Amino acid sequence: MLLAITIFVLVLYIFFGYKLPRFAFITLPFVGAFFLIFAANTEDLYALIISIFIFPVTLFSILATRHEADVTCWPKEFARMILIVGFAILASIGFMFISGPFGGVAVGIVGLFIGSCIDAAATRRNATLAYVITTISASMRQNLPLPMALQSAAEDLKYKHSQILRRISKWLVQGYSLSESIKRGFRNCPAKITSLIAAGEKTNQVPQVIQSIENDLLEKAYDSKRIRPVYPGAYFISVILMMSVIVMGLMIGVIPKFSAVLHDLGRTDLPKSTQFLIWLSNAIVFEYGWITLLFIGFLFLLSIVYMRVRFRPRRPEKPLLFSRVSDFVKWHLPIVNWFENNYSNLQVVEVLRISLNAGGTINQAIRNTIELDVNCRYRGKLKNWLKLVEAGENPAKS
Repeated sequence: MLLAITIFVLVLYIFFGYKLPRFAFITLPFVGAFFLIFAANTEDLYALIISIFIFPVTLFSILATRHEADVTCWPKEFARMILIVGFAILASIGFMFISGPFGGVAVGIVGLFIGSCIDAAATRRNATLAYVITTISASMRQNLPLPMALQSAAEDLKYKHSQILRRISKWLVQGYSLSESIKRGFRNCPAKITSLIAAGEKTNQVPQVIQSIENDLLEKAYDSKRIRPVYPGAYFISVILMMSVIVMGLMIGVIPKFSAVLHDLGRTDLPKSTQFLIWLSNAIVFEYGWITLLFIGFLFLLSIVYMRVRFRPRRPEKPLLFSRVSDFVKWHLPIVNWFENNYSNLQVVEVLRISLNAGGTINQAIRNTIELDVNCRYRGKLKNWLKLVEAGENPAKS
């Protein structure tokens, strides 16, 4: 009976994943966990196996859903991310079992591969951003109608680039401003760029702002191709980690066998330092292995959260909780505070220059800087500066 119900639920969620992806994604954890726990308690092996397959099969069915050419539903994006992360975890575990005592080295290789994939994704994102901005800038320099120019440029391009340009063109045709159209059509666009464009719209200096953003992106692209020195801190940590993994593998799989051979030959025991390393390696991997796994899992989850926060566009008009917490931490760290303050100063000076060149007053120029993607603590200082200037204080002294 339980087996038949589990098969029915599996088929039902395949249908839900294809036709109702949002409902399937939200209810999948509860329904899948219920059948998984119930099958485990009743010790029904076949029902347990099928209940395990409910999760990946439903995610694959969500990936098969159809969507509009310029809109991807959020369950499809999350399903793709969960499947990729799950495949990486299974691959790491498989490498550990295959490699035996040198499984840590295999995991390190997998980690390097994942890091390379993340770096490739970041490079692709920067290239997409540069292409979108340069296309908009070229259209403005030629005084072309921006919606029609973007629609024409999107015809013979790759899918990702053309999709973004068509989205922006669609929102422009509907009457939205350029900054708002970029927010809606290019959701991965950094908030720094959209806030600068919004400030340029208020001062009627959009072409100059777009040109400045384009120059900045091209400068970063050229700068990334230069040869840079390796920072000693990162190099030291990487070498220590790799040496620790290699030594741990030797102390678990090689040295104990060598010690047994020496003992059979009647030789002396191993040195105390080597015995201590063997005991420490066995304690980390076997005796207290669950603590090691918890620590690795915590670092893995922390890295996922960091990557999500790092690559997620910020919302200057309504900062999220992670943005507020990270801004608070960065503002109060001794060295990071200096970089954060200088980074915010550069953006504020750029907008002040654009606003004043357009003939705006000093209080209007300061008001334009409040919506920039700067540190939340720094934005509080800008608001206080605006209040003092509007109260009649000297702008330089206030």
